[in-house]
Amino acid sequence: MKKLCLLVLLAALAACTEVNEFVQGDLRQPAELKPITASVQARLAWSVQLDVFDTYQDFKLQPLILGDVVFVAESRGRIASHKVRNGDLLWDRLYDATFSAGMTSSKDNLIVGTDGAEVWAINRDSGDVMWKAQVSSELLSSPVAVDDMVLVHTGDDKLIGINAVTGLRVWVSGNSLPTLTLRGTSTPVVWNDAVITGLANGKITAVNVGNGKKLWETVLGAARGRTELERLVDLDGRAAIVDDVLYISSYQGKVAALNLQNGQIIWARDLSSFADIAVHANLLFLHDEFSQVWALDRASGATMWRQDDLHGRKLTSPVVQENYLVVGDYQGYLHWLSLEDGKIVGRALMKQAENRARVLGKVEYPEEDPLHRYVDITGVPAQPFVDRDLLYVTDRSGVLAAYRLKALN
Repeated sequence: MKKLCLLVLLAALAACTEVNEFVQGDLRQPAELKPITASVQARLAWSVQLDVFDTYQDFKLQPLILGDVVFVAESRGRIASHKVRNGDLLWDRLYDATFSAGMTSSKDNLIVGTDGAEVWAINRDSGDVMWKAQVSSELLSSPVAVDDMVLVHTGDDKLIGINAVTGLRVWVSGNSLPTLTLRGTSTPVVWNDAVITGLANGKITAVNVGNGKKLWETVLGAARGRTELERLVDLDGRAAIVDDVLYISSYQGKVAALNLQNGQIIWARDLSSFADIAVHANLLFLHDEFSQVWALDRASGATMWRQDDLHGRKLTSPVVQENYLVVGDYQGYLHWLSLEDGKIVGRALMKQAENRARVLGKVEYPEEDPLHRYVDITGVPAQPFVDRDLLYVTDRSGVLAAYRLKALN
């Protein structure tokens, strides 16, 4: 069944008359940004304007760093490679596809998924398509590559193993899909010979990488309530693995730590989230469904701090840059939070990167689309990516930017 977008569901609920308790006050209303006392400055290293960018698709396509090259995919079918040092263009190609998931790297290829239920392997030096693999549904989370396998989690909640050299399907692990789900799927994570995936039915499953045989399964979020919406329990965020322990979250469910040997829950606590989990030292970082940012103790799940000044701002999943936690928001702001107490200590606006971007081609806006008048072309839709001392981020206007931090006295 076709997945429904959570944002559409919430918008529909807001129009009803009996949702006051669900909305929980004004936490879903975007918070006004407060002045901050900055202790770190985000300096723009470089920015480039990409040729084509789709301002109305909500696909989370994250840049990929390989050596001294950064690759970026745009939903309307373009892939480009740039030098990490200065953003200079190496090559770009426009393909007849809508890219919806990726990228990752396998062998000498870039692996990217489409909304037409295909997985593509593209040579990272030339841009040539090496193979295409048909799967059962659209891809909404990044493929994962390990050894000679490419692993994908499809929109109909199947986990599929594909030969990385030939593109031939090796195995399929099927799972039942609830009537109502979030629009999105969790990105698989690999541990030893197991691939672990969170499912739309609130379960976590581990299967063998080579043959897809199920190793264990654990229920994290149990469906509760009378309506389909109340019973919605979905695991969409990317889990984290540290010291043979899996950390994962679920929407209208729990955040938990699991033993990877057998899937047994070490600890769990009620916290609704569909964000990826970031880890630094003994802390876990994520935001909840209201975009409140949490730091949890990795050993017990206890709250170390919570930052709610960004509630309702549709935050990206967090990422750690040096000694700071970074999130982007729906207006194109980037926020740097102290890892120690969650205080916002730095801020940048992607509009500045747009103004400085070196234009490589015309940005195409869908003027003929009747929906274009409702499109907000600001905002950071995908989790930023950190490599060495640079943070890479794309925004809805089609800008790729790299930021470097400088401490302020």
